Amino acid sequence: MKSLIKTQFNRENNKDIDDEADSQTISQTQTKTEKFAEYLNAKWKEFKRHWMTTIEAYLEEMWNTNWKQFRVKFESQYPTIIDYMQAELID
Repeated sequence: MKSLIKTQFNRENNKDIDDEADSQTISQTQTKTEKFAEYLNAKWKEFKRHWMTTIEAYLEEMWNTNWKQFRVKFESQYPTIIDYMQAELID
C-alpha cells in the first residue's frame, strides 16, 4: 500500500515512477477499482435515482406516497436494505 501511495504522490507531483512494478500494481488496482465502480453504478443506479426522488418530497403526504412506492419497487429485490432504511432512517 505504501508503494501505491508513494507512486500516486510522485505522479501528482510530476516525479517519475521509480519502479516499473509499482506502475503495474497501480494499473491493476485502477482497473479493479474502475470495474468495481462500473458494477456499482450499474447495480445501484436505478435504486439511487428512485431514492433521490423519494427524499425530494416537501410535504409529509408526498413523502409517505414516495416512500410507499419506493418500498413496493425495491423491497422484494433488496429486503434487508429496505428494512434497514425503515428502521434507521424512517422510524
